Amino acid sequence: MQNQAEFDVFLCHNSEDKLEVKEIRNRLKQLGIRSWLDEQELVAGGSWLTRLQEQIVQVDSAAIFFGGHGIGKVQKYEIEILSNEAMERKLALIPVLLNSIIEEPELSPLLKLRGWVDFRKPDPVKKLFEGIKGKPIDIYLQELGIKKKALDQQLREVEMEIKNVTSSLKRDIDPGLNAVLEWLNGRQSLARKYGGLALKKNLELKQELKERNELELFYIEIDSYLELVLYALLGNDESLLYEPGIPMLADDENYKFSSTAIYIETFEILKRNIPDFEASAKRKLENYIDQLANRLLSE
Repeated sequence: MQNQAEFDVFLCHNSEDKLEVKEIRNRLKQLGIRSWLDEQELVAGGSWLTRLQEQIVQVDSAAIFFGGHGIGKVQKYEIEILSNEAMERKLALIPVLLNSIIEEPELSPLLKLRGWVDFRKPDPVKKLFEGIKGKPIDIYLQELGIKKKALDQQLREVEMEIKNVTSSLKRDIDPGLNAVLEWLNGRQSLARKYGGLALKKNLELKQELKERNELELFYIEIDSYLELVLYALLGNDESLLYEPGIPMLADDENYKFSSTAIYIETFEILKRNIPDFEASAKRKLENYIDQLANRLLSE
């Protein structure tokens, strides 16, 4: 991936006009524009020509200033390099008339075709900004707003992940189990969905439960078994799968349904439909479901 340019705009100017240009650079900085200005960026002992050429080939725009002192010798050289660069790639050249200019400069045909920015007229910095960014400032602000919303959403997701991991560590829970635990928190819907699928294979039992008005209790009991698995994962404690009296309905003969196999079938369907969680978390969930099923078979 190509590195982002260090600067947004190259400020090509006569050193005699530097005070005016520095003022413009400072105003652009307030708008978030990163400007290359030779005296600020050249390192002592370094080659100014090398540094100059490095920046010209990286920036996407260049402001060429014309002031009261005409075109400087170095500036003339810079204009030639910038003009050649503009013919080879998409480089915005922005002729800028400083407030100190006395007479209109003679420009090459390439520069004459460009849109001018005149600091003798109203809102020149805004127009220069739009030339550098290649779009009206209002559109640019709208785009920034959209980016901000996207970044805010990403930040919220990162903060939530930090919160989940931190909470898991405090409870001594493997952070990889978070997705599994969140899924199991929807136990009631899981009980209805997979319990219903199991009952489709045993229509007589389903009809019997309907007649006894106990179909809802069947789903509640499946939900309570899944709650066992949830708490076992939360506490990383397999013994919770064998706690007596949990689920509450399991020891009540009034609600002890005629076939333990229907529960086993429910858990088998559940296991086959576990989402694609992280492998170790999925294996742990499957293991706990198998242990619960073994407990039901032994009762």
